[in-house]
Amino acid sequence: MKAIGLTESKYPIINEVEIPAGIYANWQSITNLLSRIAGVPAALIMRVHPHEIEVFTCSQNEGMVYEQGKGAH
Repeated sequence: MKAIGLTESKYPIINEVEIPAGIYANWQSITNLLSRIAGVPAALIMRVHPHEIEVFTCSQNEGMVYEQGKGAH
């Protein structure tokens, strides 16, 4: 098994893929539904980048503390 270094990700990095508007709208609906079902303000779909993850889609609820496009290490 190959060791993962600090500059590598164990997940595939696909920064160049454009998500069609219809698929993005479906993902938005899914995050809103998951948030409602779980009874929590935050449901997220994250995008993996080489050195961080990004909030790609987030539920649209009052009390949501995450912002679309924000990254974290």
